[in-house]
Amino acid sequence: MLAIFAKGNQRTVNKIISLRKEALADHQYRVATRLHAIMLSIEKHTSGDIAALLKVNRSNVPIWINNWNNHGADGLLEGHRSGRRSALSAGDKVRLEDIIESGPVAYGLNTGVWTSKIITQIIEEEFGIGFHPGHVRKLLKEIGFSVQRPTYRLVNADAKKKNKWIRYTYPNIKKAEEEGAIIVYGDEASFRQSPTLHQTWSPVNVQPRIPSKGQRNSQKIFGAIALYSGDFLYKHTEDNFNSETYIEFLEEILDHYYKRPHRISLIQDNASYHKKPETYDWFAENRKYIEVFNLPPYCPELNSTERIWHYTRMQATHNRYYDTKEALCEALFLTFSTIQKNPNLIKGLLTPFLLGLMSLYLCAAIYYTLKRIRGSPYKAKLSMRRARTVAGLFG
Repeated sequence: MLAIFAKGNQRTVNKIISLRKEALADHQYRVATRLHAIMLSIEKHTSGDIAALLKVNRSNVPIWINNWNNHGADGLLEGHRSGRRSALSAGDKVRLEDIIESGPVAYGLNTGVWTSKIITQIIEEEFGIGFHPGHVRKLLKEIGFSVQRPTYRLVNADAKKKNKWIRYTYPNIKKAEEEGAIIVYGDEASFRQSPTLHQTWSPVNVQPRIPSKGQRNSQKIFGAIALYSGDFLYKHTEDNFNSETYIEFLEEILDHYYKRPHRISLIQDNASYHKKPETYDWFAENRKYIEVFNLPPYCPELNSTERIWHYTRMQATHNRYYDTKEALCEALFLTFSTIQKNPNLIKGLLTPFLLGLMSLYLCAAIYYTLKRIRGSPYKAKLSMRRARTVAGLFG
């Protein structure tokens, strides 16, 4: 009698390892054992060897292999029946999507995290159907969900001001760029001497420990980035961020980026010293060379310089201990020098920002276009023409 083996390759084994970890996390130990058996079978262990290694009944191993070959991972779940279909109707799936999108808190749970185990319980309560958590994960992928890491949304952000900036201010910036202006984003950041923590690889059950003195000394950096060329400029200041130090940096921006007759279009956030009378006076005196555009309040995602700060923290401060401020400055300046000498690196950092901004702009344009198309054929033509003009801004 010929030995039978589970179908798969190294890529399949990697997937099984992930599924086995999920099964163990869900306390589905028998499913984890079956997955382990399939992994061994793919590696050409015989049924007898697998039974001896895992201490299971030898007659069960060929059944698991057959179920795997015919039905995949579903064939190894508890209560699996050949040919079993999802019992959720199309309407049930839509309702489940609404529940998940609304969030656990809106559903009445104390947690803010959806897990496959919780969703399994929700399905049983709402639809009277019992699923294995492993099948629920597969179901969620089928209806368009995946595990995502949240990002912060500043509650003080004004959605109307943000939409207005995207719809009206940004096209003016693009128009200035088409007329030869250089688009420059400006920002500032503080880098603490105490290390910032970030997840990293480490032996199982061994949490990395990063030295720290608990000091809050920070180094203050002004930064500017030319959007399309990736030309990066920075200034380290020993003083606090204020209108005086900012104007000093503005002078450096003017010297560095201004190329007659091309004006600079400077995009900045709403820091208080950006709005001081002396700052406004400086912009008025230099309006022939530089035009300023303020971002909407509390919208750092619209500032491309944030990408540079994120990269700098990943390279220089995350999980790094510096005994002195001089050591921290040396690491920061080395990172900035690397950025300046590698324009392709800069473009790689800025491409996601540009695509995100483009997406926001087009979504806003499409929304307001559809909102205007009501009744009048003239209005419909006018709105579609505007939509085409918007699309043309991005080539």
